[in-house]
Amino acid sequence: MLIILSGPSAAGKTTIAKYLETYYVDQFEEIVSHTTRPMRPGEIDGKHYHFVDKNTFELMLKQDAFIEHQQVYGHYYGVSKQAVEKVVSQNKHGIVIIYPEALHFFEDYCKRYRCLKIFVDAPDIILKERLLKRGKNIKERWQKIAYERSFKPLYDYVINTDKPLEDTIKEILQIVNVYNSSSANNNNTKIFSTMVK
Repeated sequence: MLIILSGPSAAGKTTIAKYLETYYVDQFEEIVSHTTRPMRPGEIDGKHYHFVDKNTFELMLKQDAFIEHQQVYGHYYGVSKQAVEKVVSQNKHGIVIIYPEALHFFEDYCKRYRCLKIFVDAPDIILKERLLKRGKNIKERWQKIAYERSFKPLYDYVINTDKPLEDTIKEILQIVNVYNSSSANNNNTKIFSTMVK
C-alpha cells in the first residue's frame, strides 16, 4: 500500500515518516525523494533525500523518471517512479511525502496500488513556533500554508500533530488497520477523522 503524507511545512510529516520507518521497519519504508536544495546539517544523501544538481534533475525530467515534481522556493523536488516501485515490490507500506497540490499526479498509481491519503496539519500557533525555530519568514510562508490547506478535502484522513508524537503514531496505525480491513472487505468508503480540529 502507498501511504501519501501531505500538509503544510512544519506540520510533522517527516517526523512521522521517520518514526514509522525506524520503529516499524518490517511494515513501513519511506520513499526517498530527489531534490536540488542544499543538504542541511545532519542530513544523509539517500536517506533523507537523493541530493542532485539541477542539471541531473532536469535530465531525469526529460527521461520521464518522476511521478511528480515541484519547484518550491527555487529548488526542485520530485518522487521517482523507480523509488516507489522499489518499496512497493518489497510488500511494505511505502510512505511518500508530497506537497498537497501534487496529489493529482498519483491518480494513475492509486489505480494500480491501494493508496491511503493523509493530510497532516497542526494549529496555527504550533506551526508558527516550529517555523520560527527553523528560522523561516512567517509572513512569506503563511500565504503558502493557506494555499496548501485548501487541498485538505481531497485527502482521506486529516490528523493534527497537537499531541505527543506517540499518540499521533497510534492514530496513524489505527487508520492503516481500518483501511486494510475495509479494503479486505471491498469497502471503498472514504475514511474521515472524527478528531479533525
